Amino acid sequence: DVCSSDLYLAYDTIDCLLMFSHTEGTPRSILEAALRGVPTLAKAVGGVGEIIQHGITGYSIQTEQELIQRMRNYADNPQQALEMGIAANTFIKNRHGINDELKDICHVAKSLVA
Repeated sequence: DVCSSDLYLAYDTIDCLLMFSHTEGTPRSILEAALRGVPTLAKAVGGVGEIIQHGITGYSIQTEQELIQRMRNYADNPQQALEMGIAANTFIKNRHGINDELKDICHVAKSLVA
């Protein structure tokens, strides 16, 4: 079941979400992690930049070396990860709430009809 709470409970066991894809749209996993208060370290591709506020809700990264450094920073300063997770939760709720998502879907549907 896609709506299973088990998936969301998995986010409660991690300190941050790592995503080092070479291409992405708008990754649902980042949205899901943010809703559970988990910051993200992700390569700055596709729609990632729209859902991560660099240095506030996580980090948009460019290189593997930067990924490793940011992971070390979170390990050395777990409070930073916690604070960024709280910021990520607030940002996603404010920017990607259900009403916003429904408006986007309606906009796309209307454009297909036109």
